[in-house]
Amino acid sequence: MMRLGLRYDLDFPELFRLKRVQAFPVGAAWPGAYAGLLEVLARAAENQAYLFLASRADTGSPTLFIAPDGCVLGRREEEGLLLAEPDWGFLEAYREKCPILRHRREEAYRVR
Repeated sequence: MMRLGLRYDLDFPELFRLKRVQAFPVGAAWPGAYAGLLEVLARAAENQAYLFLASRADTGSPTLFIAPDGCVLGRREEEGLLLAEPDWGFLEAYREKCPILRHRREEAYRVR
């Protein structure tokens, strides 16, 4: 399952955890180099999902494809498409090896 997000959605990881997404494309247009690159890598890792970060070529920021463990698998600096294929087997194996989301207390996030 995928869930589309915007740059500002990256500040709220629970939006991506609601449906236990496997990948999320995020549109962003940061000017210049990413000031929040560490945040982007962490968001992929803490949600254990692939992150496709699409940027506009005229901003100077790259388009990125990030693995569930926070590793950058693809990067495109210039205008054009970044083609990447997620390894769903790796995703499931990684989630089994590091089951960090099993320790979530969802009742703590419910609004009544």
